[in-house]
Amino acid sequence: MAAAQGLIDRGARCLVVAFSNSEYNPANERFVRKTVKKEYPRDFLGSVPVFLSSDISHRSGDRERINAAVLNAYIHDKLARLLYKASENLRQRSYNENLFIVHNNGAVARVAKTRAINTYNSGPVAGLSGARLIGRLYGEKNLISADMGGTSCALGFVNNDQESYTLLPDVEGFRINVPMMAIRAIGAGGGSIASVQDGRLCVGPQSAGALPGPVCFDLGGNEPTVTDADLVLGILDPDFFLGGAMALNYDKARDIIAQKVAEPLIKPGGICGEKAF
Repeated sequence: MAAAQGLIDRGARCLVVAFSNSEYNPANERFVRKTVKKEYPRDFLGSVPVFLSSDISHRSGDRERINAAVLNAYIHDKLARLLYKASENLRQRSYNENLFIVHNNGAVARVAKTRAINTYNSGPVAGLSGARLIGRLYGEKNLISADMGGTSCALGFVNNDQESYTLLPDVEGFRINVPMMAIRAIGAGGGSIASVQDGRLCVGPQSAGALPGPVCFDLGGNEPTVTDADLVLGILDPDFFLGGAMALNYDKARDIIAQKVAEPLIKPGGICGEKAF
């Protein structure tokens, strides 16, 4: 208990307990949690969340299991607040059904039955599962899914009607032993901002997000994004974005790209300028 107390005194907001071989016998981890909870019961304002590595993963690999438990603890509090708020917002709008959260292994569960680590990349995983179902409609068993977000593009694949899967995924550079569908993020997303720096075209990592979003959304954005470029190049139909629910402003997208991308590039010192001058 002294070790736990020392961490709490230094500002720890939660505790992670991880012992070697706990995937075979979690008794010691559970004893530590019981001891901490006895000192800080739930009816006290100072109740401390305690996460056990054996709860997060039952697979072998101490390092990977510790990584999974720590990452889960790191994102747990904020994610819990966001998901419960979303659930409450739905109820206030007279939605009386349960809110289910997609997990990165392809399953779904209620908010109360969801672990934070199971939501990592869960959005692209839902897209991958959707791609497999659409492929079945066309008789296709081998597919590549592309999920364009605000800052990145997530890719997955379906091989012989089975989604890509990994037993040792990499989460932001940390190897964990929580199996999930294999998703790889590449390049930039639709909201990634383009700029010219030292005569070179750079895209990201800054993003315009959903609000104000790309300039073509006409919601106040004033920085050129990948979506604006897609519109100018003709990849996007300005009159049929989101199935026609939203019209895109082609002129604003063209003007901002000309002003902040094209013109700086053709000046002396730019990529195009080096060839032109």
